[in-house]
Amino acid sequence: MEQKDSAAEGRFHRRIEAGEKIEPKDWMSDKYRRQLIRLISQHAHSEIVGMLPEGNWITRAPSLRRKLGLLAKVQDEAGHGLYLYCAAETLGVSREEMTEQLLSGAGSGAGELRTGKPQIHKTGGRGRYAASLPDVQIKAAEGG
Repeated sequence: MEQKDSAAEGRFHRRIEAGEKIEPKDWMSDKYRRQLIRLISQHAHSEIVGMLPEGNWITRAPSLRRKLGLLAKVQDEAGHGLYLYCAAETLGVSREEMTEQLLSGAGSGAGELRTGKPQIHKTGGRGRYAASLPDVQIKAAEGG
């Protein structure tokens, strides 16, 4: 069985090296699929969390034109996140699972970049939320 998997993995990597398009239903190793889901979901989370601070400024914008500009930016970020979540779903992960990861801070996989868990909390009625992001700390590389 292991020899069959290694042969399939070899064919898969040759397809990538040849520049072929890989579709979600195509064979790929579990490790590759997990990493791809992780990458796409992290990007989606980044889009969603990135829109939250912008949204806080909409009510403080000095003019209708500025409010419209902020609204458009927030809408774009939300749309980008939605597209990325949809792409990750085609690889076999549920939207609910990714949402739970976002809210719990689990599966951030930030590597050497360590951030505190984003705090997303309800600020009032009618579905209003705010986010606070703790300071970012970069772990120093060992050995120079």
